[in-house]
Amino acid sequence: MRRHRVVVLVLDGAQPLDVGIPAQTFQARDELPYDVLMCGVEPGPVRSGEGMSYLVEHGLEALERADTVIVPGYREPTRAVDPRALDALRAAHARGARIAAICTGVFAVAAAGRRPSASGAGRRRSSCGRTLPPRRARAPPGG
Repeated sequence: MRRHRVVVLVLDGAQPLDVGIPAQTFQARDELPYDVLMCGVEPGPVRSGEGMSYLVEHGLEALERADTVIVPGYREPTRAVDPRALDALRAAHARGARIAAICTGVFAVAAAGRRPSASGAGRRRSSCGRTLPPRRARAPPGG
């Protein structure tokens, strides 16, 4: 059986808990059908929102084979996201990957012109409350 590839896109300022949640949830164990990769815009250190850094082994090329992409929340969600990350998110979505966000990661997904996946009856989208004022400020007219 082919394992489901989950790629966590760690952006500058990523929150530690938001990075850790998918790592713990989808960790590679024989009894779980997942492979998890952490990536950044480029391989190497990515600054966290809490004064430490993550060392990611993969760059955006990891999204080319992702079945699911998860964007963790990051500090300063109103700042611009690297255009290369946005292009990679768009390309992953275009080839059928699921796109998910945790907390303020929704801003990167929205900047890529996508909404986190929630297809099917009865599925809902939600986000943490601290993102509401910035989301309202950045919402398109009538949106």
